[in-house]
Amino acid sequence: MRDAVALLTLACFAPVAVGCVSNEYVIPPAEMGRLAQMPPGERGQRVHVVQEIGDRRGDAVAFQEAPPEVQIDLDGQIDLGSSGGGPRASGAVEPRGGWRGAGAERRSSGGWRGSSSSSSGWHGSPGGSSTGGGWRGSPSGSSGLGGSLHSHGGGSGGGGGGDLAGAAVVLAVLVVAVAVVAAVGLMASEGARFDGVIQMAPEQPVHLRDRSGGEWIVPLGALTPADVAVTVEAKVMDDEGYGVRRLHRVLDRRGATFKLDFGRTAFERPEATTADGGPVAHVQIGYFFAPWLGLLATAVLSGASDGLGGAITRHELGLEAQSLPAALGPVHFGAYANGGMAFTATSSGTGAAEYGTGFGVGGLAEVDLTGRMALVLRGGADLAHFDAGWSPAATVAAGVAIY
Repeated sequence: MRDAVALLTLACFAPVAVGCVSNEYVIPPAEMGRLAQMPPGERGQRVHVVQEIGDRRGDAVAFQEAPPEVQIDLDGQIDLGSSGGGPRASGAVEPRGGWRGAGAERRSSGGWRGSSSSSSGWHGSPGGSSTGGGWRGSPSGSSGLGGSLHSHGGGSGGGGGGDLAGAAVVLAVLVVAVAVVAAVGLMASEGARFDGVIQMAPEQPVHLRDRSGGEWIVPLGALTPADVAVTVEAKVMDDEGYGVRRLHRVLDRRGATFKLDFGRTAFERPEATTADGGPVAHVQIGYFFAPWLGLLATAVLSGASDGLGGAITRHELGLEAQSLPAALGPVHFGAYANGGMAFTATSSGTGAAEYGTGFGVGGLAEVDLTGRMALVLRGGADLAHFDAGWSPAATVAAGVAIY
C-alpha cells in the first residue's frame, strides 16, 4: 500500500516540476505544409502554433511589422536593405550565410537553441513523452480493503464494516489531495501554454531540424516545400526577430485529458427511507478520440454523515463516455454515461460494507478558458445495486479539464 501511494504521489507531483511556459512555439507539420504553399508575404497573417513547456531564455519581443524596405525575391532570398534586419532581443540567433530559403546553410551546432526539456505529451505536442497526473489503483487492490463482499460488525475486532468505512474515507481523502496537486500543476503548465493562432512578420526566423539532427534557420517568407519535406520540427521564438502577436486560442480536445471536479451529492441507501447528502468528487483521466467524443477512467468519491456521529461512504470506479457535439461560442454542450463497480460502507452501529455495480447518465457543459483548459459543469443521476437493494443518487459538480 505504501509503495502504491508513493508511486501515485510521484506521478501526480510530476507536473509541478515541469516548469513554466517557454519562449518556443512549435509549428505543426500540416501547418508547415500549408504555409509553404502560400505567397511569402501572406504567410505570417495566421499561423497555428503550440507553445512549449520549459525554461524561458528571455522576455518576449513586442510584435512589430517588418519594415517596408524588406523584400523577398523570387529565389527565396530576403533583402534586409538598410534596416539591419529589424530588432532582435538578446540571445537571438543570427543565421550564417544570409537569409535564404532552400539553400540556407545547415548546421548541427552553433547558436541555435534546441527545444527545452518537457515532460508534457498532451495533444501529441512534439517532444512530449508523458502526461503527469492521473488516478491509479483500485480500492480492492489494497490490503486494508480486503474482506467479504458483505461484512457486519459486532464480533471481536470491532466490526469489519467499520474498518472498511474508515479506510474508504482515508483513501478518498488521499486520492482527492493528490488529484488537486496534479490539477494545479497541469493548470500551471499545460493549461497555461498557448495553443492557437499567431501573427508574425514574413521575415521572422524559423528554426528547423531534420531527421539526422541537422539544424538551420530560414525566414518564414523564404520557407520552401523542400524545407518542409525534410523537416521533423519547426519552431519560432517570441524573444527574437520581430516577435509574435497572439490572435486567438483554439481548444481542440483531441488527445489525453485530465479532469477534476467537486460538488454535492444526495444518495439513498437500500435500507434507509431518507437521502443522505454530502460532498462528491470526480477524478478522471482518459482520451478524446475526436473533439466531441472521449472515454475516461473515472473515480467517483462521495460521502455523508449519517446523523449518528458516523460516516457513510459511497464510491464508484469505472469508465465514462463523454460527448460534446453542440457549441455556442466557447461553451460546449453534451452528455455523459458511465458504469462500473460501486462500494458503500458505514462506520456507525454494527458497521456494514457492500460491493455492487452502478451506472449513471447526465448532462455536461464545458467553457473554453485557454487552448488547453476548460471549466467543467455536470449534473446527473446514477443507480447502484447492492445485495440489500438499489441505491439512487443525484449529483451536481463543477471543476476543470486539462487537455
